Amino acid sequence: MRVDTPVIPDRRRLEEALGEIVPGIREAKLRVTARESHVCASSHPLEIVTCSLDDGRSLRLICKYSELAAPSGREPRGGVPYEAAVYRGLLVPSCASVPALYGTFVDEETGTIGLCLEHVEDCSRLSEGTGQDLVETARWLARFHSAFEPPGPELDLSFLFAHTREDYLESSRRARELMRSLLRSLPWFEKLCRGFEEFATLLARAPKTVIHGELYPHNVLLRDGAIVPIDWESAAVAAGELDLAALTDGWASDAVADCETAYRNTRWRDPEPADFERSLAAARVFWHLRWLGDRDCWTREKDPLRRILELRRLGQEWGLL
Repeated sequence: MRVDTPVIPDRRRLEEALGEIVPGIREAKLRVTARESHVCASSHPLEIVTCSLDDGRSLRLICKYSELAAPSGREPRGGVPYEAAVYRGLLVPSCASVPALYGTFVDEETGTIGLCLEHVEDCSRLSEGTGQDLVETARWLARFHSAFEPPGPELDLSFLFAHTREDYLESSRRARELMRSLLRSLPWFEKLCRGFEEFATLLARAPKTVIHGELYPHNVLLRDGAIVPIDWESAAVAAGELDLAALTDGWASDAVADCETAYRNTRWRDPEPADFERSLAAARVFWHLRWLGDRDCWTREKDPLRRILELRRLGQEWGLL
């Protein structure tokens, strides 16, 4: 995966940029009083910026930085320019419950783009929540997916990345390549990757909608009963089962079952698609392969071997092994 190394703007440049893009402050001089790295920064530098205005107001923002150039090829994440386009072209006009967008700025000298969003105060993350929080998030997700099924709203979403069968197979190829040194001790892994070719076809043919793309619990904020997903740089057109699989990853089986039931009952009034169960299993296999093929997974996750064990269980359950 491409490594992003943007130059973070100094305080003077940041103050100038925020003064230009934050609504309603042109006549109230803005001063940056504090900057702290965000604990959840991952693929891009992320910081909390505290500002004071001459009229006595204060403001806290999330600023996310990347290089202005878009990632090459078909990377799973589109970078900050893409996430900004998702906010402007999809999330803001559809009134989705997401952090408010203040705007973007570009530092032409360094080639850095900054995305400035509302800092959501007094919230927690779904990863720290309860099974009931998971169920409510599943209902939110089902409503979101339902809203963007064809024909969907009258928005031009042609800029969105659209997953293909080749994209799913690429994740399998990366996992197989990265784990080549382990394959002698995991003789079933090669067979599972071959079996995944059928699952890739199934995902590519599944009904399409707009997906978040990495709706893991740490990317969902909870605030006063509201569901606030963040980090939209992997938004795409694809099977909704991909989001549901990510959302339920790692939860206890009873919580997963409740979550799936809530999603089904909310998304479809008519009977669910005939292949839903198998498509959801395919999505789960995809995510495990996706992360096992990412070198960062092996250093960032607490227990990457969990994914190998879960892959074997899924492979046996769904006839891939």
